Amino acid sequence: MHLYLRDDIEAAARSGALGASVPPGAAIAGDVAASVFEALFALTGEVYRQSENRRTLRCEIAGRGYFAKLHAAVGWREIATSWSTGKRPVIGAADEYRACSRLADAGVLAPGVAAFGESGPSPATQRSLVVCDALDGFVSLEEIANDWARNPRPTAVKRRLLVAVADLASRMHAAGVCHRDFYLCHLLANAAKLSDGDVELAVIDLHRAVVAGQRAPSVRARVRDLAALCYSAEAVPLARTDIARFVATYTGQPPARAVRGQRRFWAAVQRRASRLRVRAVARGLATGTAALNAHGATAVSIGKLSDVGRDPSLPFRFDADFGDGGRRVVCMELLRVQPGRRLVARSRLGASPGDDVIVKAFFGRRGKRDCRRERRGLQALESTGVAVPRLQGAGRGAGAHVLAFEPIDAARAPGMADLPALVSVLARLHAGGVRQRDLHLGNFVVATGAVYAVDGGGARRQRMGRRGCFRDVARLLAGGSPEWDVADAFDTYAKVRGWTMSPRERGQIDVLLAAARRREAIRLARKSVRDCTPFAVHSDAVGLTATARDDPDPQLEAVVADPERAVATGEPLKRGRTATVVRCGSLVVKRYNVKNRAHWWRLKTRVSRARRAWQAGHGLRLLGVPTARPRALVERFDAAPGSAAAYLVLDYVDGTSLAALAVARTSSVPVSADMLMSVRELFAALRGARVAHGDMKATNLILADDKLHLVDLDAAVWHRNPWWFRRRHQRDCERFQRNFSALDPAIRRALAEAVG
Repeated sequence: MHLYLRDDIEAAARSGALGASVPPGAAIAGDVAASVFEALFALTGEVYRQSENRRTLRCEIAGRGYFAKLHAAVGWREIATSWSTGKRPVIGAADEYRACSRLADAGVLAPGVAAFGESGPSPATQRSLVVCDALDGFVSLEEIANDWARNPRPTAVKRRLLVAVADLASRMHAAGVCHRDFYLCHLLANAAKLSDGDVELAVIDLHRAVVAGQRAPSVRARVRDLAALCYSAEAVPLARTDIARFVATYTGQPPARAVRGQRRFWAAVQRRASRLRVRAVARGLATGTAALNAHGATAVSIGKLSDVGRDPSLPFRFDADFGDGGRRVVCMELLRVQPGRRLVARSRLGASPGDDVIVKAFFGRRGKRDCRRERRGLQALESTGVAVPRLQGAGRGAGAHVLAFEPIDAARAPGMADLPALVSVLARLHAGGVRQRDLHLGNFVVATGAVYAVDGGGARRQRMGRRGCFRDVARLLAGGSPEWDVADAFDTYAKVRGWTMSPRERGQIDVLLAAARRREAIRLARKSVRDCTPFAVHSDAVGLTATARDDPDPQLEAVVADPERAVATGEPLKRGRTATVVRCGSLVVKRYNVKNRAHWWRLKTRVSRARRAWQAGHGLRLLGVPTARPRALVERFDAAPGSAAAYLVLDYVDGTSLAALAVARTSSVPVSADMLMSVRELFAALRGARVAHGDMKATNLILADDKLHLVDLDAAVWHRNPWWFRRRHQRDCERFQRNFSALDPAIRRALAEAVG
């Protein structure tokens, strides 16, 4: 590990301003240096640019402003890809550190390096950072150039800027530094001096810079830098005399002699600038006034949308081409994110709120196919007369296929009052020969009394029979509230289609709806162990941690961070060889123990009991079965005999178990009607879901809030085969009735009838 700290950063570290632990008088080396490095790597602030492996942000340390670049590990694959395409891989902050130091020695204004660090045994796993002084009061030359048409500068100022840029490029190359990203956006001018007609320039963003030894950069490297500069300055009107002045300043020779002596060099600069211009048009890079909008200077710049995670800094911007040249898209609000595949955001294409659009971006291996399916699906939906968002543009940008739609004002999710209109829309789709394969309420919105279909990715032209159509109606209703009038919805659908429902079809409504809800529950159970919209799941070689995304709870976070401590300090509820259960406030933590070596081998060949309970809990709660809410799942793949294989965190159900009721009840006290109803509803729900509990002990049934709650779902199984489920369900019924074998026969008969 290597760490350099300037005096001000070292003083901040020793004073505790960084949050690192530095003992008084201790040298910053070894473990202390590692602590300071981690504190610097965890810096937060206003993010200016973000990619998969690098983040640039402005932060405050001890009341002073700095810019930090934090480089994560790139991996061997990225390094091999760069070398195979003839590119030099950028694996850390060392290049920027060396370039800033070299330019400072050469008298070129660049950000002063306040801290630099590297940590990692190999280039692929190395993390690094560089912290530089913030150049406050400076403005980008790109902003000046893009705004030149609306706010032209005096000719004298333009000439001074031109000479200053040429002089900076000449001194930078003479110092042996090749920038490799020498665009106007990386040149800053002192705003105060510029307003007085003076010019002071600084160069930034040197993370790709190449620092030569004692020799000047190669001809190819200098051509690359000057071509980038030439291309990015196209927004500024430059006469032949301006170009001659630049050449004379850069070479230190009269223009005619410099051009005659280096004709091939300057021709190469022009050719590369032309190639950059063609590439910019193809990629839709925004220039001129298109690059200026309300958030152009403050939004985080995203080069590739595939780098955007689930929670990026907002707003962020990227460039796209919708067939009318480059446009700058500023994403204001994320509506849906599928990392590595799709992004939907409320965005802005201009400076005014009237330029708002809904952007759908498709990227990754299947991005082109998904975008094509979306457009075809929306065309199919529109052909049936259903309202859909109006497409305003389609193009490419930031490594993605991008669609821009007109926003739907005052859009909201469908409610119970919208059920007739919603079912009517589905009927029109089916009548027009279009089926929505990804059918759920989230693909419809209501605005100004109309129901809009907003997702075309799952729409296909497909003819269906009556049973298939009614099955789709059940799928749509399965995601709604149990209070919805299902029978009336089916009648509305049949009326729109001009059908008359037979008694047999009416009798199948409950069956279709139960099957649809069961599919939704199984789908949610499967999603609960992968990272998706409702669940945050982190998995690596060590283990897996799963929580619900909309569940911010400090107590839960503390338990997940150190579950073993929670087990050690909680109130014991059960201590067994296989599992230990404790209560921590409003939470219950269940620790699954590895008994011995044979048990360890068995755990390697099957789904863990903790995962089974976690999935079953979410699925059953979706179906309305009362059970403890699962809050977190922590699995340990490297668990050894005697340690914990997993932890399951649930809500504590405050009630009385049926075991206590069975012991306290006498033959003279009948079972209440409410309790019999709870038993009847519970077993009916299990039959509808086709779930076998597997351990119907009285201690696993808790009466709380006049409902019978089912807990301890470690052995719960979702059965696909009805015959096999009936066998397992019969075992559950028999095990439940054995809990009350000592009670009065009349009570046992009442419970047996309730079980069914």
